[in-house]
Amino acid sequence: MVEIVTHALDEMRVHLYDPSWRLLESRIDTDFDPNETSPDFEEYTQLVWGLRYIDDIVSTRRDLNPAEEDGAEVRMFHATDAQFSSVAVLLDNGSLLERVAYSPYGVARHQWPADSHPTARSRAAPTGARPTSTATAAWTRPISRR
Repeated sequence: MVEIVTHALDEMRVHLYDPSWRLLESRIDTDFDPNETSPDFEEYTQLVWGLRYIDDIVSTRRDLNPAEEDGAEVRMFHATDAQFSSVAVLLDNGSLLERVAYSPYGVARHQWPADSHPTARSRAAPTGARPTSTATAAWTRPISRR
């Protein structure tokens, strides 16, 4: 199944799904022109799912420059708990990218290696906030500290 989404800001996204509606691949063209004969995708993201359960994510591969063999490819592997929720994301060299803990009601608390200093606190996203980067714990709204 293929879903094509175009945005008013000259961006096109193509999403490929399996029969269970799990995302398999996402392609992004950030400078989409409707007059182009074929889109020039600047980013590819591919997801690999396991066989144990529908939410059993195994790995994610992101290529930020698919037109060239430049090594700008990131492979991430997901460590999951008994409920198949990601509890850690590891890079292909084994280093920790992100740790996730869940409250009893399923609210995710993300912790990045930069937050592992003894004086740092794990940060939860304020309601409605989005991370400014996938590699940092900076959020679009300030977090009050107690």
